[in-house]
Amino acid sequence: MIMVLGGAAAPWGPELASAVLEKIIEVSGTQPWNLGELTRLAGERVDPALYGEAERLSPEPPVQEVAALLRFRYDMVKELS
Repeated sequence: MIMVLGGAAAPWGPELASAVLEKIIEVSGTQPWNLGELTRLAGERVDPALYGEAERLSPEPPVQEVAALLRFRYDMVKELS
């Protein structure tokens, strides 16, 4: 799955972002070896404007880490525009 996601063009839209965030929740307790790579990819490739969706999705720390990175990217893009 991670190899497929790595080849998906960025930015990821709402449907793919939501699916990946749900997968992060799913694997957070069962597959810690995949968790780091999934959160990194999501933080880099999800459309930064979707940070609010990530924030509201789950209080789980990996999802909140992605949300914080997306918020940072969103604020950075806004500042540079």
